Amino acid sequence: MDRDGIRGCDVEVGDEMLCADLHEATGVVQVSYGPRHYTGQWDGSTLRVPGLDEQARTALAAALAAPDPPSDSARIDQAIDLAVRFGGIDGGHHKAWVIDQMVRALAGERYAEIVRAACDGEDGLDEHEWDEGIAP
Repeated sequence: MDRDGIRGCDVEVGDEMLCADLHEATGVVQVSYGPRHYTGQWDGSTLRVPGLDEQARTALAAALAAPDPPSDSARIDQAIDLAVRFGGIDGGHHKAWVIDQMVRALAGERYAEIVRAACDGEDGLDEHEWDEGIAP
Protein backbone atom coordinates (compact mmCIF):
# COMPACT_ATOMS: atom_id res chain seq x y z
CA MET A 1 0.00 0.00 0.00
CA ASP A 2 1.49 3.29 -1.04
CA ARG A 3 -0.41 5.97 0.86
CA ASP A 4 -3.51 6.07 3.03
CA GLY A 5 -4.84 2.75 1.71
CA ILE A 6 -4.27 3.72 -1.92
CA ARG A 7 -2.01 1.62 -4.13
CA GLY A 8 -0.60 3.40 -7.18
CA CYS A 9 0.09 1.46 -10.34
CA ASP A 10 1.73 2.57 -13.60
CA VAL A 11 1.51 0.27 -16.63
CA GLU A 12 2.95 0.69 -20.09
CA VAL A 13 0.37 -0.18 -22.76
CA GLY A 14 1.82 0.03 -26.24
CA ASP A 15 3.46 3.45 -26.38
CA GLU A 16 1.20 5.02 -23.72
CA MET A 17 1.33 5.02 -19.94
CA LEU A 18 -1.71 4.01 -17.93
CA CYS A 19 -1.81 5.28 -14.35
CA ALA A 20 -4.21 3.87 -11.78
CA ASP A 21 -4.98 4.26 -8.10
CA LEU A 22 -6.59 1.34 -6.28
CA HIS A 23 -8.46 2.20 -3.09
CA GLU A 24 -7.72 -1.00 -1.15
CA ALA A 25 -10.66 -0.76 1.25
CA THR A 26 -13.33 -0.33 -1.43
CA GLY A 27 -11.76 -1.88 -4.53
CA VAL A 28 -12.46 1.28 -6.51
CA VAL A 29 -9.93 1.88 -9.29
CA GLN A 30 -9.37 5.31 -10.79
CA VAL A 31 -7.59 5.16 -14.15
CA SER A 32 -5.89 7.80 -16.31
CA TYR A 33 -5.06 6.54 -19.79
CA GLY A 34 -4.06 9.06 -22.40
CA PRO A 35 -6.45 12.02 -22.17
CA ARG A 36 -9.26 9.90 -20.67
CA HIS A 37 -10.19 9.05 -17.09
CA TYR A 38 -12.12 5.99 -15.96
CA THR A 39 -13.50 4.59 -12.74
CA GLY A 40 -13.92 0.88 -12.15
CA GLN A 41 -13.88 -1.95 -9.66
CA TRP A 42 -11.22 -4.54 -8.69
CA ASP A 43 -12.28 -7.52 -6.57
CA GLY A 44 -8.85 -9.11 -6.27
CA SER A 45 -9.14 -11.16 -9.46
CA THR A 46 -11.51 -9.39 -11.84
CA LEU A 47 -11.20 -5.84 -13.13
CA ARG A 48 -14.28 -4.03 -14.40
CA VAL A 49 -13.64 -0.64 -15.98
CA PRO A 50 -16.36 0.39 -18.43
CA GLY A 51 -14.95 2.00 -21.58
CA LEU A 52 -11.35 0.89 -21.02
CA ASP A 53 -10.03 -1.12 -23.99
CA GLU A 54 -9.23 -4.82 -23.59
CA GLN A 55 -5.44 -4.46 -23.96
CA ALA A 56 -5.28 -1.78 -21.25
CA ARG A 57 -7.68 -3.68 -18.98
CA THR A 58 -5.64 -6.89 -19.29
CA ALA A 59 -2.34 -5.10 -18.57
CA LEU A 60 -3.80 -3.28 -15.56
CA ALA A 61 -5.39 -6.45 -14.14
CA ALA A 62 -2.02 -8.25 -14.36
CA ALA A 63 -0.29 -5.38 -12.57
CA LEU A 64 -2.94 -5.26 -9.83
CA ALA A 65 -2.75 -9.03 -9.32
CA ALA A 66 1.05 -8.99 -8.96
CA PRO A 67 2.26 -8.95 -5.36
CA ASP A 68 3.85 -5.77 -4.10
CA PRO A 69 7.64 -6.08 -3.91
CA PRO A 70 9.01 -6.04 -0.37
CA SER A 71 9.98 -2.64 1.02
CA ASP A 72 13.63 -1.60 1.22
CA SER A 73 13.61 -2.01 4.99
CA ALA A 74 12.09 -5.52 4.72
CA ARG A 75 14.80 -6.57 2.23
CA ILE A 76 17.55 -5.12 4.45
CA ASP A 77 16.10 -6.88 7.50
CA GLN A 78 16.04 -10.18 5.59
CA ALA A 79 19.69 -9.79 4.51
CA ILE A 80 20.78 -8.95 8.08
CA ASP A 81 18.83 -11.94 9.42
CA LEU A 82 20.65 -14.24 6.96
CA ALA A 83 24.04 -12.83 7.99
CA VAL A 84 23.31 -13.18 11.71
CA ARG A 85 21.79 -16.67 11.50
CA PHE A 86 24.17 -18.28 9.02
CA GLY A 87 27.24 -16.06 8.58
CA GLY A 88 29.20 -17.73 11.36
CA ILE A 89 28.91 -21.27 10.01
CA ASP A 90 32.28 -22.73 9.00
CA GLY A 91 33.03 -23.53 5.38
CA GLY A 92 33.57 -21.31 2.37
CA HIS A 93 30.75 -23.04 0.48
CA HIS A 94 28.30 -22.11 3.27
CA LYS A 95 29.57 -18.51 3.40
CA ALA A 96 29.14 -18.29 -0.40
CA TRP A 97 25.52 -19.40 0.10
CA VAL A 98 24.98 -16.68 2.72
CA ILE A 99 26.39 -14.03 0.39
CA ASP A 100 24.26 -15.28 -2.49
CA GLN A 101 21.10 -15.27 -0.35
CA MET A 102 21.86 -11.78 0.93
CA VAL A 103 22.33 -10.50 -2.63
CA ARG A 104 19.03 -12.14 -3.63
CA ALA A 105 17.24 -10.47 -0.72
CA LEU A 106 18.72 -7.04 -1.42
CA ALA A 107 18.58 -7.14 -5.23
CA GLY A 108 15.08 -8.50 -5.70
CA GLU A 109 14.24 -8.54 -9.41
CA ARG A 110 17.72 -7.19 -10.26
CA TYR A 111 19.48 -10.35 -8.95
CA ALA A 112 20.25 -11.86 -12.40
CA GLU A 113 21.50 -8.51 -13.70
CA ILE A 114 23.79 -8.06 -10.69
CA VAL A 115 25.21 -11.59 -10.97
CA ARG A 116 25.82 -11.09 -14.71
CA ALA A 117 27.67 -7.83 -13.98
CA ALA A 118 29.72 -9.52 -11.22
CA CYS A 119 30.77 -12.27 -13.63
CA ASP A 120 31.85 -9.83 -16.35
CA GLY A 121 35.37 -8.52 -16.07
CA GLU A 122 37.74 -6.17 -17.78
CA ASP A 123 38.56 -8.79 -20.41
CA GLY A 124 34.96 -9.54 -21.36
CA LEU A 125 31.92 -11.58 -20.48
CA ASP A 126 31.99 -14.44 -17.99
CA GLU A 127 35.50 -13.69 -16.75
CA HIS A 128 34.48 -14.52 -13.17
CA GLU A 129 32.22 -17.16 -11.65
CA TRP A 130 29.34 -16.64 -9.25
CA ASP A 131 29.19 -19.27 -6.52
CA GLU A 132 25.69 -19.88 -5.13
CA GLY A 133 27.27 -22.00 -2.40
CA ILE A 134 25.63 -24.77 -0.40
CA ALA A 135 22.96 -24.17 2.21
CA PRO A 136 24.08 -25.04 5.75
